[in-house]
Amino acid sequence: MPPSKNCFLLLLLLAQTQFAFAVESVPDSAVKNSFAPNAQSVSTNQNLTKDRAKALALAKLVVEANGGLANLKKFDHEGYRVSGVIRHFSSMSGSENTFDFVSDVMGNKQKITMDFMGQELVTGFDGKICWSKQDNNVLPADPLASLRIKEEIDHSLLILEQLLEPDRELGLLEAVDFKGKKCDILLVKADDGKDTRLFIDSKTHLVLRSEFEGNDQEQGTPCLKGYEYFNYKTVSGTKQPSRVVEYSDQKKSFRCNSQNIRH
Repeated sequence: MPPSKNCFLLLLLLAQTQFAFAVESVPDSAVKNSFAPNAQSVSTNQNLTKDRAKALALAKLVVEANGGLANLKKFDHEGYRVSGVIRHFSSMSGSENTFDFVSDVMGNKQKITMDFMGQELVTGFDGKICWSKQDNNVLPADPLASLRIKEEIDHSLLILEQLLEPDRELGLLEAVDFKGKKCDILLVKADDGKDTRLFIDSKTHLVLRSEFEGNDQEQGTPCLKGYEYFNYKTVSGTKQPSRVVEYSDQKKSFRCNSQNIRH
């Protein structure tokens, strides 16, 4: 069964708490803001089509392919629980760690329970503030962490609900070949004023990748944040990816796979 479309928060919430992984020295090359060719990023020198009618026509196909606006909003905001496995790839130490998780999601709010080094760790985001709980101690994250989490949510697949809004700024970039599939590129202005680029499969109109200019959550440096979506399943009339992989520039940050979902 598919994981939460916001499952990148599993790593983000963990990385932004005081229970993050051990920090090692960071080489100079790690802090460069490079856009690697194999990251399939869309460069700013591509021709942008500002014909909103064409962009809106594609947006309508995307929303319909994902189950329709009513089903998407119902699924996202009524709340659901998902369980699965997340594999974290540290951009600083190069280490890899695997965690089982259970996540409760409702719109832009999320609570995650996971086993962290033999202890139960609960992390959450209430729409404004990130917090963590270990044993009987509840600690809020610093304000910057909460702002970064909100940024990630603004650019997540929840943005599909906003594609058809009358005042939503849309555009089209040149179609590209992405991992052997022709993709149309839909440019969407998120609520924070930055663009989200959606790589749309030209045949299925499902999102294969989304990306925006954000920050590496471990290093705190600017990077191209990319999310690739695989193995879509039908859940409550919507299409949900069963596997999500996050990248910071060309580096893989995590892989999230689900085992069960209840809506």
